[in-house]
Amino acid sequence: MSTPVFNRLAAKTVGLDNRLTPLEISELLRSPTHKHLPFAISRLLQDQPPVRYLRYELGRYVSFYSANRGASTLIIAFCGNAFRLMMPISHFLQMMQDDRYDVLVLTDVQRRHFDAGVAGYANSLLEMLTRLKAFVEARPYRRVITYGTSMGGFPALRAGLWLGADRAVSVGGAFCKHPRRLTQTAHAIRAFDLICACRRNDDVPAVSVYAAHNRRDLEEQAQLSAVLPRSVGLSIGTESHNVLHHLDQLGRLGAFYTKIFGEDAVSSTSI
Repeated sequence: MSTPVFNRLAAKTVGLDNRLTPLEISELLRSPTHKHLPFAISRLLQDQPPVRYLRYELGRYVSFYSANRGASTLIIAFCGNAFRLMMPISHFLQMMQDDRYDVLVLTDVQRRHFDAGVAGYANSLLEMLTRLKAFVEARPYRRVITYGTSMGGFPALRAGLWLGADRAVSVGGAFCKHPRRLTQTAHAIRAFDLICACRRNDDVPAVSVYAAHNRRDLEEQAQLSAVLPRSVGLSIGTESHNVLHHLDQLGRLGAFYTKIFGEDAVSSTSI
């Protein structure tokens, strides 16, 4: 029922050029042109052997990744419009500590901000959350963090608020109110939004990461702050909506993940 799919490197060995899996990199190193590879790639396998994650398919678009090493924290991750976490899933897993984190990844191929659930897994947001709750309660995790990027950002906040997660994190999130979607009557948006001022949200720390020089990110962040004034906003100094790629290029992505998934509280001055 399980298939090994991704090799994860220890966090200290992951650099700017880690978009390939270690197996792919080792093949490149055998090629006659390996001397022309970036230095960061050529040294990825030197520190220690990779550790293998296993993937368990809970649905066509729902994958559970675990190394079966007794991880104490579950990250429930909601993909964006490109069906990834701003970075490839393999890239994300390579930067995790597999003895500390298991990862559940959901993809909304309908591109409806998970408002209609996940195709083949749940037909609504509520049904999806109910299934996620059952999954979490059946396992002895000490912490649960919901995390989403772009289209999956605010669904991660909704899921975290509903599940009572230890932390809910949005990266480049947006409300599902685009004019094109509003004109599609078959894709009607639910009247009630879990991100609202009419309920108490103080018990779930909410973190919203956004590009400091991206107009759309700023607009969405302003609206979120008006509704969830106690949420923590983290601005990243870039115009790019893909702030994670920006951090990766600067060599700061590992430190970012350590902050938002770590035990310490996240403040607006963390990054």
